[in-house]
Amino acid sequence: MQASPLLASDLSKQASPYLRAHADDAVKWRPFDLTAFAVAKKQDKPILLSSGYLSCYWCHRMAEDSFRQQAVGAAINDNFIPVLLDRELEPEVDAYLQEFMTQQRGFGGWPVTIILTPDAKPIAGFSYQTAKATLNTLDSFVKHWKQQRNAVETSAQGKANRLDASLSSQASTRPLTIQALLNNFLEQSQRIADNDFGGFGQTEKFPFIPQLATLLNLDRLKNNAQLRTFLQTTLQAMLGSGLRDHVGGGFFRYSDTREWSAPHFEQMLHTQALLAPLLLKAGKQWKTPTYTEAGREVLLGMITYFQRDDGLFRAGLSAVSSDGGAGGYYLWTEKELRKLLGEQFSAIYPLPLGSQSRYLPLIKVSGSSRLSIRQRLLNARESRHLKTDDKALLGWNGLALSALASGIELSPAIRKSGERLFEQLKPLLEKRELPRLIDASEAGSAQLADQAYLIQGLYDWARATQDESMLRKIPDSLVSLFQHYYRDGNWQAATDKPLVGQLRSPALVDNELPSPTGVWLDIANRILTNEPSGGVKFNSPEVAALQRAFDTVSQRLPDTLEDNAFFHGTTLTALLKHKLVKKSQQEAIK
Repeated sequence: MQASPLLASDLSKQASPYLRAHADDAVKWRPFDLTAFAVAKKQDKPILLSSGYLSCYWCHRMAEDSFRQQAVGAAINDNFIPVLLDRELEPEVDAYLQEFMTQQRGFGGWPVTIILTPDAKPIAGFSYQTAKATLNTLDSFVKHWKQQRNAVETSAQGKANRLDASLSSQASTRPLTIQALLNNFLEQSQRIADNDFGGFGQTEKFPFIPQLATLLNLDRLKNNAQLRTFLQTTLQAMLGSGLRDHVGGGFFRYSDTREWSAPHFEQMLHTQALLAPLLLKAGKQWKTPTYTEAGREVLLGMITYFQRDDGLFRAGLSAVSSDGGAGGYYLWTEKELRKLLGEQFSAIYPLPLGSQSRYLPLIKVSGSSRLSIRQRLLNARESRHLKTDDKALLGWNGLALSALASGIELSPAIRKSGERLFEQLKPLLEKRELPRLIDASEAGSAQLADQAYLIQGLYDWARATQDESMLRKIPDSLVSLFQHYYRDGNWQAATDKPLVGQLRSPALVDNELPSPTGVWLDIANRILTNEPSGGVKFNSPEVAALQRAFDTVSQRLPDTLEDNAFFHGTTLTALLKHKLVKKSQQEAIK
């Protein structure tokens, strides 16, 4: 039985560009919502749940090579309830899927496709596959499901139990000192640090920006030559490698190689928004202008490529080029580079990528020579088409505002960009219900992380501009967030989400983004410890309520802070700052 092509109207009106891009798949996708799971139960069909994002090259390839093929569409439509989600609009659900894949095969990634029982227990999953491989996977599962369903369901229940246990943690029953937690963080960081090429791990390299930010904070407090050497090795490697778009100033999401030499060409807003402040802080802390200039370049590139006409920032720049390949927007032939640069060709290193003799230009010089090369290549690149994911995510825009605040004195363009974004975000703080997608409320409600990042952005910008009116609103916003998402000693990352249910934890982890609970603690601590805020005096009742909330959260630390300290750097940094400020205040009283 041949599946008819999915009518474009089924997904073409979705707020997510990723879902819209799948409107013509042969698979009859349903958007991720409660209805899809209810249909699976009613029809007693397994669920095939696929997660990806628009800027992802292999998500694009999976659609082309599998989901748009009629045979694959027929196999999925006949035997499953197919559900598609945009990981950037459902990060809590995607984290659940990634953890399942990590438990099953040791690593995650995108696209990810999970087969679940009709009552949403995970059975198995796979990443990119050709049509033939996908058909073999589906055929094998369908036979197994029909012949041994009870065994499959028993196994799925066990996997679901292990998954729920790994994603939930309990408050510690033993005292945990900040010093012990920080020692664990350093020990775990050193264990996986790559002292030769920087970063963490020995294979593919993600920046791990929250962890680097934690180490940079510790470098300021500790006289540890090994730590500083590692940080400088890492930042220098990232700046000089293929992880960076040397022409536009931004950074790609990650590299496939230990040496940072094989970038995945998507650029994400959150990568730029987190790396820029890190570089600027390193430049200030170490009195090294190279890092300061690199941070400034990141911010200006973020403004150029990510800021929309309305002042909001888009989510990403796609890795998929106009010819359907990966990274074509950034790559050149040697002949093209020699013709464009002439004698200046010797000032670049053409990093070979792909199998078609195309190169990513890495600029080896600084100063006016670097600017000249960048401008030549930028002018030539203007004729190329760059595919973008234009959705404006609330939380990521909050991170962008924080980043702009960190560089507000570096350029009038940065200040102007921040002012435009602030005017868009400022009214949102007054709303009772916030959308995750700023200009499309139908995409779902904002959750804990979105709102924590928004509050952080508004607070950082208000401090940088001495906006007393906005600063006075922050304590109450933090208390409201605590009241809505903190229950019985646990933070709940999201509410009313299919699949993830009511998973809670005393402290949420750092991943590519900082822990929202760590961000909450950090902002609360900065207010409670009287961080300089342009002379603003917060109202006593608001501060008292915030103090009670802070004490409640900080006194219930989970065991995972000790066992998994590497993924709790943001929380540990906030707690350490609080302890140090309180200690200095007590000593001042003496």
